[in-house]
Amino acid sequence: MSAELDAMAVAAPAASALVTEIVRGGWETLRGALARFFLRHNEGPAVERQLELLDTAEQTLAEAAEVDRDGARRQLEQ
Repeated sequence: MSAELDAMAVAAPAASALVTEIVRGGWETLRGALARFFLRHNEGPAVERQLELLDTAEQTLAEAAEVDRDGARRQLEQ
């Protein structure tokens, strides 16, 4: 139970940091770092799926109109 709580304590700020970096335009650099991290902890197909989900999130934010970006950002952080 303690490990689950610790993971959740890290997950929310990590999600916020991830979305912030996507919005800033540093996605390609961050994507490479995440791919290396995922590869150390997962198998190839799982890594590809995780990166696909993150690429979709990046595309959603990139395509969101300025007025809709805050809502999209909150949705992605959740």
